[in-house]
Amino acid sequence: MSQASFELRESRWSEGRDAYAPTIQAFADHLASLDYRAYTVMRLASAARHFCVWLQLSKVAPDEIDDDVVARFTRHRCCCLGRRRSAPRIAINFERRVRRFVRFLTKEPINRRRNAQNDDPRIDAYLTWIRVHRGLSESTMHNHVQVLRRVLPLLGHDPKEYDAQRVRDAVFEISRRYARSCVKSAASVLRSYLRFLASRRECRPSLDQAVPTMAAWRLSSLPRYLPAEKVEALIASCNRPTPAGIRDRAIILLLARLGLRAGDVLHLRIDDLEWVLPPE
Repeated sequence: MSQASFELRESRWSEGRDAYAPTIQAFADHLASLDYRAYTVMRLASAARHFCVWLQLSKVAPDEIDDDVVARFTRHRCCCLGRRRSAPRIAINFERRVRRFVRFLTKEPINRRRNAQNDDPRIDAYLTWIRVHRGLSESTMHNHVQVLRRVLPLLGHDPKEYDAQRVRDAVFEISRRYARSCVKSAASVLRSYLRFLASRRECRPSLDQAVPTMAAWRLSSLPRYLPAEKVEALIASCNRPTPAGIRDRAIILLLARLGLRAGDVLHLRIDDLEWVLPPE
C-alpha cells in the first residue's frame, strides 16, 4: 500500500472525534506505510475512533492519556453513541487495538506524559541502566515501564522484602489478568528489573531465577528443519509444465537454496535481480 494518505471511511465512531481526527488519520497513514491490509487499517482506526469518542465523553485531556486511562476505557460499560450493545468491559482483542493506537500516540505531540514522570525513582534508574547496558530503543523502554507499572503494585515497592514466593505470586496474578504473550513479556521484564536491583544490592541476588517460565507448546511438535532428501522430494513434486508448478518450484528454491525468508520472497521484484548477461 503505497498511497501517501489512507482514505478512511465514515463509521459509527466518526461523530464527536474532530479534535483527534488528524491524529487518527496520521495513525492510519502510518499503518498503511507498514503495508498493513486495508481491512486491518480500518479495524485499528475504528478502535482508535471509539477510544477518542470515549475520551471526549469522559472529558479526559490528551496529555492525561496513559495506561491507567486505557484500563478505565476497557472497564467502561459501552454506550458511547447509543449504537453498541452494553457490555461489562471491552473485548481483549479490541483492547489490543486501542493499545496499539496509544503506543502510536506516545510518539506524537498529542501525548506528553513521559517516562521521566514515574512515581518510583528506581524505574528512572532502571531505564538508564538498560539504556547503557542493553541499548534498547525508546519505544521498548516505554513498554518496560508499562509492564513495571502493572507488576510493581503486586510485588511491592520495597525490594528488600522481595522473596521467591512473592515474585511467583505476582507473575501468577498477572497470568490471570492478561494473555499469555503479555505474561511472557512481563516475566522477561521482571527478570531484567530484578537483575538491576541485585546489581545495586537492593534485593536478594539470583532472585530473577524465581520468575517462572511460561509454557509455550504451540507448534512445538513441528520439526525444526526438513532433511535434505525431503527438500529435494518437495522440489521434484512441483508440476513444472504448468505456470503454478514453475512458480512453486521457484519459491521453494529461493527458500531452500538461498535461505530467503517468506517475506523476502513475497516482496521480491524483477528489478531486484542482478542479471548476468552472456559475453558478446
